[in-house]
Amino acid sequence: MQKEKFIKIFTFSIIFVVIVFLVDLFFGFGIFGLKQIVFANFQDYLADFINHARLASDEYVYRGADWSLAERGLPPMEYCLFGGVQKAVDYNIIPTLFLSGGGLSAAFSKAMFLANYLLCVVSVLFFVYLYENLNLEKKYIKFLIILSFLVSTPFIFYFERGNSVILSVFAVSFFMFNYNSANRVNRELSFWALAFACALKLIPSLFAIILLFRKRYKDFVKVLVYSLLLFLGAFLFLKGGLFNFPLFIKNFICSCNTYKYGASCKFLTFLMLIMYFCIPVFKDEWKKFCSVVMLIMAFNSFYGYRMLYFFPVTVLFLNKTKFEKADIWYGMALLLIICPIKFVTLFGYIILCLQLISEIVKYFYSFIKNKSIKQ
Repeated sequence: MQKEKFIKIFTFSIIFVVIVFLVDLFFGFGIFGLKQIVFANFQDYLADFINHARLASDEYVYRGADWSLAERGLPPMEYCLFGGVQKAVDYNIIPTLFLSGGGLSAAFSKAMFLANYLLCVVSVLFFVYLYENLNLEKKYIKFLIILSFLVSTPFIFYFERGNSVILSVFAVSFFMFNYNSANRVNRELSFWALAFACALKLIPSLFAIILLFRKRYKDFVKVLVYSLLLFLGAFLFLKGGLFNFPLFIKNFICSCNTYKYGASCKFLTFLMLIMYFCIPVFKDEWKKFCSVVMLIMAFNSFYGYRMLYFFPVTVLFLNKTKFEKADIWYGMALLLIICPIKFVTLFGYIILCLQLISEIVKYFYSFIKNKSIKQ
């Protein structure tokens, strides 16, 4: 199928979804589940942002009551970043205002403004970067694709929670688009970007296997060293320094048990692990990265904002020079994932999973068949 024809179909689908979303938003039909995503509990608005900022204000961030240890299991880079925000605004006032039923005081308004402003700035920079990396001739189509990201369930959910995952996705996106760059500086910066993502959220370290499968062992070691430097270096900015490391491990294990990482579906996680280690089977660059993102989704039952990792993958997919019939299914799956209809995102994930698994099965079937013919 010609790229122009495929992009037109994809764009028409996006226009339809965006129009229906806007109608639902302003007339309140409840089709897209915005009440469940955002409006179900307003007191929980920006919960991740506020909680992390409050914890960052503690003198010893990794020490606390037993019930709070799961919340204190984040990498030190997270607390360093939110520590800077906490110095600008005291987010410890938020729960007090909620519990006392206080109004919108000047301090509360300042706290919420700063949180929303920072989230908007990072989001705008991220979407501008994705826009610039979309290799499409018509600018209005590029604009519509970015617009579809803005009204997607993953983005709305991320913004409502105020999670720093957007920084990790931004950094991983830079790695995706530049790790093969002819420009040596951009290539080196891409390794630092992935290292930053690893130090911030840990799980992006799964992307480093792309370098291993390409036999770029030197670059893999670079990412490993950079990640350790940033991860361990962040401890030095917290009181207690590297002595916090054992406490971090204890809290991290507690956090994994509390939020059930990898327990959403053990069979699904097993399938994603097979796909992950079969990355060399895929010829298309976007499928390699997609396999990593699929595994990231399977590791956590709270996959909502982690689906942001599909945004740069979608850009890589649309940058293909030629589309085949099977790509219609892939395009449909990615469209469902970025769709603002909450319950259909899972269907997109399932379709994508089935398509990639079937491609792996076909590859090994063809390999065994060819080997038997030669014998």
